Amino acid sequence: MTDRNRAVLSGLAGIRSDLEDLYRDLHRYPELGLREHRTAKKASDALRDLGYEVTDGIGGTGVIGVLANSEGVALVSDRRSLPTRCFRPAPGRSSRVEPAVRPSRRGAITSLLDT
Repeated sequence: MTDRNRAVLSGLAGIRSDLEDLYRDLHRYPELGLREHRTAKKASDALRDLGYEVTDGIGGTGVIGVLANSEGVALVSDRRSLPTRCFRPAPGRSSRVEPAVRPSRRGAITSLLDT
C-alpha cells in the first residue's frame, strides 16, 4: 500500500459516521425517479459544505458540483429508482409505505459524496 493510499484511508474514519447517516437517511425517505427533490437537496447541501460551486435543477432534480482548481474529473451518480414494496419492516427501512427503492440509489449518492 502506498503512502497516499494510507493517507486517504486514514481520513475515512473521520467522515464515516456522516456518510452512514446520509445513507440511512436516503433509505428512510425514498423518492421515485425524477421526483427526488429531497435527495437532490441533500446532495447539493453536502457538495456546498465541501466547497463545491453547485448548480441545482438540471433536468428537474439534477445537481452539478464544480470544484475550483480541480483537474477536471467528472463523477456521475444516477438517483432514479423504481417503486417496489417492502414486505418485512426492519430498523432503518423506509418510514413510508410507498415507494421503496433499490439499494443502488443510496449507495450511489453516498459513494459520490465520499470521493
